[in-house]
Amino acid sequence: AKYVPAGIGYIQPDQMLPDYLNHYLLRNKIHLVTNDLGEAISYLWIIISNNKLHPLEIEQITNTLKNFYVFLSRVGLIRKTDSKEIGMNIDWVVEEINSYSDQSLDEDLINDMIAAIEANPKKILELEDLDLSPQDLSRILEGLRKDLESHDKKQKTRKKTIFENQTRNRATYEIRVKLKSFKPSTWRRFIISGNTSVKTLEVAMLDMFNADFGHMFDLLNKKTQERFENAESIAEAKDWDPATGIDYEKAKVSYFEKRDKLLLTYDYGDSWEFEVDIKNITTDQAAPKCPKILSGKGYGIIDDIGGVWSLQDYYDTPKDKVDPEMIDWLMGGEAIDLDNFNKEELNQRMEQYKN
Repeated sequence: AKYVPAGIGYIQPDQMLPDYLNHYLLRNKIHLVTNDLGEAISYLWIIISNNKLHPLEIEQITNTLKNFYVFLSRVGLIRKTDSKEIGMNIDWVVEEINSYSDQSLDEDLINDMIAAIEANPKKILELEDLDLSPQDLSRILEGLRKDLESHDKKQKTRKKTIFENQTRNRATYEIRVKLKSFKPSTWRRFIISGNTSVKTLEVAMLDMFNADFGHMFDLLNKKTQERFENAESIAEAKDWDPATGIDYEKAKVSYFEKRDKLLLTYDYGDSWEFEVDIKNITTDQAAPKCPKILSGKGYGIIDDIGGVWSLQDYYDTPKDKVDPEMIDWLMGGEAIDLDNFNKEELNQRMEQYKN
């Protein structure tokens, strides 16, 4: 069926994705979001060009579309690089269309207004069904701006104080991390300085299990539902992720308490999960300058094999029955011994994470 652009006022963020997926992509033949990535740009151009949308509506629609492709990358249906490229192209479409309009609002003003609305949702609802003069609206928005400034100051103060414990920055943390759902048990016990960033902690732990860092990752505190990841992912996931996002570069290991139980997730497609236990916190000796593995067992993971179940299948399959094409493709032509644990080699690798 031929695609007919939606009428003025029809497209809303909650209606856009069904229109895009169930209407636009099926106009002449079946197009899939995973193999026709350029269709999103064509669709957005048609929608914005054929609807008299306010800049705030355009902002909402473009963010919805970008977040949809970020979601696809997080579940492993498309690559993260594809998601980023789509986001850049979407921004380009908006810039091109705005360049032909003399009615577009200043981008900073749009961002400030959106932030003000998010910070004060109840106040913005008070505007409904009111006969406001421009002066009244200006006064209300000015009040929102002041509230937003106060909110930002509180947030900045919070960020400076709650993501580390200064009394534990010189402490030594003893941590045990285990690959979840794999037998025989594959684990590492190591020590690390409390002054280390949570980002370094996450990267070091993945390196201990031989990850190649081709995918996204995060660390979740199961009790507090705080998720530590990069700032970009936090911004992209804020509308659908119930966990509290914390920039892992602005948090330190000292933020964690003894007996905290964390979950490290790597590659949202294969969904590798690692159980992380804070075993002990001591101050009776100088903290190590870099992570140091004390003991462990097993090799770790093999990227892109298909997750822990495929790894288990590989381990349980007799060596002479393993598909040689898989060995060539995933392991560079030489089978990996999943029972191999080389502490010395791994600790040499840990030296790059000096605090």
